[in-house]
Amino acid sequence: MKNQMKKTALTLILLFGFASCINIPVGPEKVVPYKNVSFQAPAPGFTKTLGTPSDHSWINDRTGAMISYKSECSRQSLDADDTLKNISNEFYAISTTELQSFKFNSRKAYRQKITTEVEGVKTNFDMVVFKKYGCLFLISHTGLTSNFSLTEKAFQKFLVAFEVQR
Repeated sequence: MKNQMKKTALTLILLFGFASCINIPVGPEKVVPYKNVSFQAPAPGFTKTLGTPSDHSWINDRTGAMISYKSECSRQSLDADDTLKNISNEFYAISTTELQSFKFNSRKAYRQKITTEVEGVKTNFDMVVFKKYGCLFLISHTGLTSNFSLTEKAFQKFLVAFEVQR
């Protein structure tokens, strides 16, 4: 069960990593992450992961849920709402979805909650997407539907502490 959770979490990170980086190459522009971000790593029970397309990510040792963020600085980055649409289109069977726009880090942001299946396993996604200083930011919480609620408070605390600085 724990291996399935880790496999699902890694699949989700890769999905978000590739879905959020949809660029149309027009010349040699390099996409780079934004460096001046402050946050509090989720705790307790989360371990930092390495080797993912995210800027930073953590996996919950007990549930396999993952909290991560990715930034993309490029003139060719999509708008926040288009990025969410592209991510949503990656799922074949969405059973529940909730979308809201709100103010986050002094910018218009979108938050989408999705319940779907990944490799036959019911999975929840909670994603916040916004642009600031010309960079796109995707903050996500993913995990198995059966125990997703156990890590929602940690994600909310992560969002409250997340700040893009000049």
